[in-house]
Amino acid sequence: MYEPLSGSLERPQPNSACFMFAAMSRDLGLLNSSPVFGLAAPQHHIVGVLEERARDLGVGRRRGHRVGAVTQDEDAITLDVTEGTDTSQLWRARDEEGEPGSGFAHLVGWLIPV
Repeated sequence: MYEPLSGSLERPQPNSACFMFAAMSRDLGLLNSSPVFGLAAPQHHIVGVLEERARDLGVGRRRGHRVGAVTQDEDAITLDVTEGTDTSQLWRARDEEGEPGSGFAHLVGWLIPV
């Protein structure tokens, strides 16, 4: 995703300077290698790139939905979803390829980490 976001074929470089976490500055220069990579992009550009990627994958866009609760059992995850002020619906998604504990579930075309 870094190519469409940055417009460059070069991978983002690790941030070896300063990183803010929990309102505290962390000096990443003290580490042998930084686990933090930065890619500056305006929010509207990020949204546009993600929407284009979703369209390319055949995923429909849903706006105005709110997830009230997420539960997981042995077979799937369930989301309690409300659209606007209407009553809530339960959306259920099975584990990826039916493998319990795979860490991902399909829900309306998206892979969702669980």
